[in-house]
This record gives sequence, C-alpha cells and structure tokens, in this order.
Amino acid sequence: MSNVFTNNLNDKSYSLFMSSSDKVSGTNNNAVFQVNWDDFLPRNYTTYKVAFSFQSAGGNYKDTNASGTAAVAGSTMTVSGTGISGTLAIGQIVTMAGLSANTYITALGTGTGGAGTYTLSSTATIAAGTSFSSSIVYTGVKIGLNLQGRSFSFDTATKAPSITLGYAQRDIQTSASASNSYSTFYLQFPPKTIARPNQNMITVTINNVNGVGLVLTDTDTTGKVATDMTSWTMILEFTPVESSKVAI
Repeated sequence: MSNVFTNNLNDKSYSLFMSSSDKVSGTNNNAVFQVNWDDFLPRNYTTYKVAFSFQSAGGNYKDTNASGTAAVAGSTMTVSGTGISGTLAIGQIVTMAGLSANTYITALGTGTGGAGTYTLSSTATIAAGTSFSSSIVYTGVKIGLNLQGRSFSFDTATKAPSITLGYAQRDIQTSASASNSYSTFYLQFPPKTIARPNQNMITVTINNVNGVGLVLTDTDTTGKVATDMTSWTMILEFTPVESSKVAI
C-alpha cells in the first residue's frame, strides 16, 4: 500500500496565496513576507500539514561557463567565456562580472597550488600557466520556507531541522530566450508537518541546487548572471492534524 499523502476534498484546509511582488523586504530569491496567521489559521490545532505549488515567471536561466589561463602567479588573470569577462585575483576567487562569488573554479594542471577546485575561502595559489574552467548550472532549485517555528523534518545539508518545501525543475532550455521557468505541481512532494506559526514575518528562499548553495539568479541571453531571479507565485495549503486538536 502506498503511503503517499492524498488530501481528501472533504478535509478542511486553509490556503495562503503568495506572490514575490507582495514581499515586504528582500529579493525574489530571498523574500520576507508579513502574514497575520490569526486572520485565517485556527488556534485550536497545534499542528498542520503544509503542501505547496510553485511557478516562476519566465527567464533566460542560461547555463554559464568560463575558462582561461593564469598569466603571472600572485597577480590577476582575466576570466572569459560565453558572455563572461572580468578579473580574478590569484589565490582567492572574488566577485566578477558575470560570475557570482563562491563560483567553483577548477584548475587543470600542476604547479603551486596544483590541480583542484578553488573557492572564495581557498588560500591556495594558482600557478602561472595553469588553465582553469568554471560553470554554473541552472537545472534545479531548492525552495525553503522559514516560519520561525518548529518543523518536524530534517535536512542532511544543514544537519538540522528544516522546512524545505521541495524542489522545482527548470524548463528545458532550447534557445537563448526569456521563456524558461521553474514549477512544482501540487503534492509533487510530501507535505511537511509544522507547529502552528506564531511569528508574522516569514522568509522564502530559492536556492540553485547546482550553484554552491547560492540563491537562484536569472541570466541574460549570453549567460551573464543577474542579481535576482524572476518573479514567482506560490500557494501554501495548511491542513489541520486532527490528533492535535485542543479542547476549547
């Protein structure tokens, strides 16, 4: 017998309609909202199941890459690739035009620092003449929700309680046009169990699962990274857990 959660249409549930345009602060990929839970979520239940659906507006979200060769050890080198240009301080990766900080730079070859992957926190020196390459992939995103309360799920990445709602997949990119979006249909992922929220400020984060833990950003048609993602809408459905009903 399958243990997949299926909501009964006879069960009473409460829906929260969210749009990134309604945020009170932050960016689309790290948005803060104000919700008055007493407006619609009954207090006579201590625990709820949360299901969701998600849809982003279209964007380019084009996979990017860069490559080059370190010229002089200890100085700077130019990063170039598909629509990407900028400078990189050898021994430390910094924010560049078209690439985000913490983007992986994989050095190919040997020398001081040797071959390997270098990030912002690395103190290794990339030797002169060492070639390197990098890439950012936009295929999937992780959708997180911080209700500032207790959740009954666990995240192996943070090794702590989590309210990761689920993941969304990018539309197949067939051309350099602003038509790609991310979507998750209703009950694509198991609903999460939470304690009834009691804080009115909540945060939604959209992280690129292929981008070293970075928040998702859009790109232009060449792959140059923007600072934010496109707008989105999400519906959260809260279904009371009957066994948590409080006698009143």
